[in-house]
Amino acid sequence: MVGLKINQKKTEIMTLNMATPAPVKPEDKILPNTNTFTYLGSVICDEGGAGSNIKCRLSKARSALMTLQVVWKSAQYCFITKIYHSCVLS
Repeated sequence: MVGLKINQKKTEIMTLNMATPAPVKPEDKILPNTNTFTYLGSVICDEGGAGSNIKCRLSKARSALMTLQVVWKSAQYCFITKIYHSCVLS
């Protein structure tokens, strides 16, 4: 057999603009449908638009800043160390 080998445990199907999509059955197993997935850091959803992608990126930035907030509020680090943690380690 020559061609693309599909890993059925990792593969999901997302269809756009279809009321009832036909099931995809490689090797007689139906692949599950999904509404959203992440591709190269971007969230793609079946509704279109960038709303969910923007929310995801904002939450990632917020969590990164929250981890740095501990360093900036700490009195045990000097100013140079705080800048190093913020610029290099984050």
